Amino acid sequence: MKNRIPLVLLNDVEDQISQHFSANELIDLTYEFAKSYNKSIPIDEPNYGSFNKKELLSTNLNVLSDNEKIEFLSQIKYHSRLCEDDFLRDEIDLLVKDASNGVIKARNSVSTLLETYSIDLKNQWQRTYRFYDHLDYRNALDNMRLTIELLIKRITGSEASLENQKSALGKFFEDKDISKEVRNLFFKMLDMYEKIQNHEAKHNLPQNLNSKEIKFLMNQSTVIIKFLIDCDKGIS
Repeated sequence: MKNRIPLVLLNDVEDQISQHFSANELIDLTYEFAKSYNKSIPIDEPNYGSFNKKELLSTNLNVLSDNEKIEFLSQIKYHSRLCEDDFLRDEIDLLVKDASNGVIKARNSVSTLLETYSIDLKNQWQRTYRFYDHLDYRNALDNMRLTIELLIKRITGSEASLENQKSALGKFFEDKDISKEVRNLFFKMLDMYEKIQNHEAKHNLPQNLNSKEIKFLMNQSTVIIKFLIDCDKGIS
């Protein structure tokens, strides 16, 4: 399988990152991140033998998938130690952009679909991912929820809140000949999405959600948005 990450650039970025942290700090950073994905790093002791700091970082990151490495680099870019190293931050941006072209295309495709309804909807979607990319998960989830709510209001013509759109959405799906089974599946998915949003984001900081769960919610939101647009636009 072809690597998503350009290895020469990754090697250079790892080398530069390692210069900003002690060996213990690199262990702590990689340990905490790998733990969020239920993974263990191979070097977890300060006495790391013949490994230099760059090798330590590279070895610990190698337990991660390409997507997870991209997530790690996207997060560490905003660490206070790197805030004045513009060259390194630019290199991380270049690496993430090159590796994430598929993700960017997916985001842009939804932006294009939402723009057919209004610029405000498109902007709301793009704000969601600006917050997400800056690790501001509370505002990312809030903005994603609002994107869905505004889209449903536009589609149904009802100004009711998201929780009170079930009747209008039911009629919308019936008019679009969506089967009862699929309607039920959609409403169950939307109901669970609302409950998680209300419990973890609407009234609290999402402290109980790890990065995998945040990403899952973002992906579920994308599925909801695209299904609604497919139904509304008559895509078969």
